[in-house]
Amino acid sequence: ERLKTLRNEVDVLTLTATPIPRTLHMALAGIRDLSVVDTPPEDRVPIKTYVVPYEEQLVRDAVMREIGRGGQVFFVHNRVQSIYSVAARLEELLPDVRFLVGHGQMEERELESVMFKFFNGEADVLVCTTIIESGLDIPRANTIIIDDATNYGLAQLYQLRGRVGRSTQRAYAYLLYHAGKRITGDAQQRLQAIQEATELGAGFRIAMRDLEIRGAGNLLGPEQSGNIAAVGFDLYTQLLSQAVNTQRHPAAPKAVPSGRVERSKRVQAAEDMRRAGAMAATPTRVDADPPANGGTITPIPLVALDLPLTAFLPTDYIADDALRLRVYQKLVGAASAADLRSVRAELRDRFGPPPEPAENLLTWLELKALALHAEVPAIATGEDEITVRLPANPRVDRGRLLAMVDEVVRVGPQFIRINRRAAGDTWVARLREVLEALG
Repeated sequence: ERLKTLRNEVDVLTLTATPIPRTLHMALAGIRDLSVVDTPPEDRVPIKTYVVPYEEQLVRDAVMREIGRGGQVFFVHNRVQSIYSVAARLEELLPDVRFLVGHGQMEERELESVMFKFFNGEADVLVCTTIIESGLDIPRANTIIIDDATNYGLAQLYQLRGRVGRSTQRAYAYLLYHAGKRITGDAQQRLQAIQEATELGAGFRIAMRDLEIRGAGNLLGPEQSGNIAAVGFDLYTQLLSQAVNTQRHPAAPKAVPSGRVERSKRVQAAEDMRRAGAMAATPTRVDADPPANGGTITPIPLVALDLPLTAFLPTDYIADDALRLRVYQKLVGAASAADLRSVRAELRDRFGPPPEPAENLLTWLELKALALHAEVPAIATGEDEITVRLPANPRVDRGRLLAMVDEVVRVGPQFIRINRRAAGDTWVARLREVLEALG
């Protein structure tokens, strides 16, 4: 940001293995462009990663196995106060192994000497802090043991693991936790994520998981993660997308009548990512055009949808988690009946006839799209009836609504009520008919 203040025309290219949540979210929201380089160097093999409780016998076996094949070991202990006692205990456990200790509080020349000795193969194990996290390339070191791995961030664990496996040799990473120590929920998620993402070029996947765990951060302040709880991530991202669109298209004319709002095609890709897996969240719409008052963000219409439907994609219909997530993303992006028909045809072609929960999900999304188009603020389900709150729209054709009145549909000054008992299995068709009349 400081570089960009020197010249307005300057282009900035940021290279990172694991972008912090704020930076990644800026890319997903359209503030920054994003390119992913996921092609590893030739002949590299994935790093075998183990998340296991600390046991001295395990440490001994891992070190001796690496030394036995002519390699070296990093043992990461990130507390300077106790690093020498840890090194002394390891020397007792492995009396025939050569050890060195390195940390950031050492004198510059002393630390330089330690690193040169290890690089030249004068020691078998380097007991160190996270000072080795970046900038080291020692092809002979192909085992890393990270003590108390629950105290590290996800990107930090990924960077530390990247210190090994920098040759054609198979590398091993042991992430140790202490069995008697309480592990937080976030720490468990971090360890699970790093253990699952072992493929080459997994940095972007790690960064996405870190964004999910920590939150997106403050774009206009110092916080690199979190800080969105005040308004909620879904609403915050929509406001941000609308603001970005306003800045990018300041002179765009209004393309729809006042009071009508359409989904922005330009932010659809970012919305797909952030809203996948949140199918039950409150659906919303974003203004596709900049506001006419010179930059004020316009209110975003909301619809609360409560329908008596069990709607989801069963695991026995789409077994693969990643593929099922992509299908959810595509479903969320289907903003019209035509889009939903296309997705329905694709599901049938790829996976066979959708089961009942999947059909219910398609129905739910169709009714949501109709409700948004009609500017209906809420649809609620009671024991005996479904209630549709009428939009505050003077253009509603009440004559057409009154023509629909029968033993199933009743029209009042503020609500339309559909009798579920009288409608039976036709309640979806009657609700669709009401929403089409309102739209």
